[in-house]
Amino acid sequence: KREEEMGELVKTWTEWLINSRFAYMNETQKQQTLLWLIDVRDKILERARLKVGDTVIDIGSGTGLLAFGAHMRLNGTGKVIVSDAFSDCIDACERIAEHCGIKNHMDFIQADATNIGLPENSVDVVVMRSVLVHILNKAQPVREFYRILKPGGRISIFEPIIRKNTQYHQLINPETFPQY
Repeated sequence: KREEEMGELVKTWTEWLINSRFAYMNETQKQQTLLWLIDVRDKILERARLKVGDTVIDIGSGTGLLAFGAHMRLNGTGKVIVSDAFSDCIDACERIAEHCGIKNHMDFIQADATNIGLPENSVDVVVMRSVLVHILNKAQPVREFYRILKPGGRISIFEPIIRKNTQYHQLINPETFPQY
């Protein structure tokens, strides 16, 4: 259903991520944007304080920027779960993992951020970049993140703040979550 809602703009979300997102940029701008994305990825993963053997879920994985970065940082230990609402994103990440020979260290689930479908207390770390900005009820996915986190788990999220879109502080009060 979500894929149908994207209309004629792009055929798939993955296509937009790979092609259309950079279509208006010249080569210098593309390079600067890619370097910026790598910097954001590195900051998110640094703040996640990944540990050997962690189970990490990348929610809204897209083409896997955080998921593959987490896999590299875990150095073959633990598990990385690639999660996205769009099947084409999951398929793209599976192909990349297969090509890199790391598919056995990863799980792939098609799931909306508001209903991930994992058991309670099943992951050590939730990472995410630019997903909540697309969700109207932001409290719902945050509750889901806390549900799947093990006690002592960590969340590291990057979100653009778009003033006309949402004022996050009015929607989510992290102090209402246990063990904040």
